[in-house]
Formats: sequence, C-alpha cells, structure tokens
Amino acid sequence: VSIALSAVTSQQATKLALTAALQRKGRISEAIADSMRVLREHFGSEEQLLINEIASINAKRASLYMTLDKTIGSEDDYTKRMSHLNELAERLESKLSEHTRKVLPERHSATVDEVMQAVPDQAVVLEFVVYRPFDLSGDGKEPVLGAPRYGVFILRKNAEPIFKDLSDTATIDKIVHDFHAAVSDKDSTFDFVSELATDLYRVLLKPIKKWLGNRDDLLIAPDGELNLISFGGLIDD
Repeated sequence: VSIALSAVTSQQATKLALTAALQRKGRISEAIADSMRVLREHFGSEEQLLINEIASINAKRASLYMTLDKTIGSEDDYTKRMSHLNELAERLESKLSEHTRKVLPERHSATVDEVMQAVPDQAVVLEFVVYRPFDLSGDGKEPVLGAPRYGVFILRKNAEPIFKDLSDTATIDKIVHDFHAAVSDKDSTFDFVSELATDLYRVLLKPIKKWLGNRDDLLIAPDGELNLISFGGLIDD
C-alpha cells in the first residue's frame, strides 16, 4: 500500500493499493469469524499458542486504550506502548498466516471492480487505511518510511476509485482519544463533545466532501484507531 501510494499518481497505482487494502481487511474479517473456528479445530499446540498470544495482545491493546489519560502517564508513554503491542501482534499474525495456508482452503479475494459493482447507486464506500509514505528517491540508501498517516479510498459505482491523503495518525488519533474520553465522561458538556465531533468531521470527511455529492449512504470501513469511533456521531460544520 505504502509503495503504491507513494508512486507517481495513476489509476493503476491507486487500484493496486486499494486491492492490497481490501484483501488485507478481508483476511482479517475471515480470521475473526469462521476461520478462527476452523483453525482451532485443526491446529496443534504451537498454533494454538500463537492464537492465544494474539488474543492476549489484543486484550492488552483494548485495555491500554480504555485506560488512556488515567494510569499510563504521558501521551508519549501511551504511543510507545501501543506501538510495541502493534508490532508484536503484526509479527505473530504474520507467523500464524504461514500456518493457515496449510489448513484453510484457498478463498476468492474480491477485486476492486467486483467491489465497485456491488456498491449501491446512491452509496459511497469509504475505505480508510493507515499507511506510511515510502521514499522512492532511489539514491541507493535504505528505503525510508515516513510517519504513519491516514488516507481513504473513495469507491462509487461506475467511477474510478480515488485516494485522498488525510493527515498523520498522531494528529487524528489525538482527536479520537479526546472524543472517546469526552463521550465516556458524564461531566462533559454537550458543547465540548460537539466541538470534538466537529473536529473529527473536519479531518476525516470534510476533505472528501466534494466526492460524496448528495449520496445518502456512506459505507465506511475504518482502520487503526478509527475503529473506536461511531462515524454517525460526527457533526459537520
């Protein structure tokens, strides 16, 4: 995804990155659903241990998020600990995927064209992704990955997909955390919560408003910390 989105702007690069994002999320959805049952039935002790470790790390990530601003100290501490857990989970999931190829049957991966044709006429699919800009300068040094950023693919029926870069994850995640804390605090005022809901709208939806048109339905596939918010609660300005 990062390499394709850092390449010269073209529909081919956009579709390549979108295909990778769709297939990645598709595999995750399968693992969460029926595939995990199949894996538990067929895996041995080593694979079961991997599954349990991944579940444990996911629980720690959820717990860490829920205790934000309470017991973990500074925001830098939170970021470091969450990044460490994310890296551990990624390594374990990669290792587990090697084993799944021996157990799970081959599955059809949806193509971009298939997804776009399935989009209702008055709907838009917003496929949010976290990616890291890739330095393609070709100076012979080690490849350089920039800081993580949020972007979104916009899919409409009978139209070419569009990618829009939004902002760095640190900026958006800070608003997400503040919004989550505010709606969880019974002492938060309506005006304060509304202000944060508007801030989220400004960074997530306002930059792509011109592509949404008058369509009634937004089919949203979040990524990263965006999984923790309800887009229906955002307020436009």
